[in-house]
Amino acid sequence: MTSDRDTLEFVTIEGLLAYGEILASLNRAEGAPAPPILPPSTDRGQQAHEAMRLIQAFVQRAQTGFPDAQAYAAARRALIQHGCEGDELVFYAGWNKLLAEGGLTTLYRAPIGAVQKRP
Repeated sequence: MTSDRDTLEFVTIEGLLAYGEILASLNRAEGAPAPPILPPSTDRGQQAHEAMRLIQAFVQRAQTGFPDAQAYAAARRALIQHGCEGDELVFYAGWNKLLAEGGLTTLYRAPIGAVQKRP
């Protein structure tokens, strides 16, 4: 038997985008780098949904492993630059939506160099 609670969707792309915009606008501690200023966009929601496919492909690629942490970071940065058109808010929303859905759990076991994360 399933309850109504099981069918509710609490984490949405729109909610993540709104939350991310608020986080980006907060005052930072002295010396802390400010996030890049985001250009206004009316289609970030659609972009985030499209980015989710690319993030899933990134996660699948991660299963074969990365030579080191720098290679992982470079691949992730390329995903943001090319797949999300450099819009980190789009990446944030897509990544966290997949995280909430359990779509990133395989990253816990993805080998990076000689180190493998424990489950």
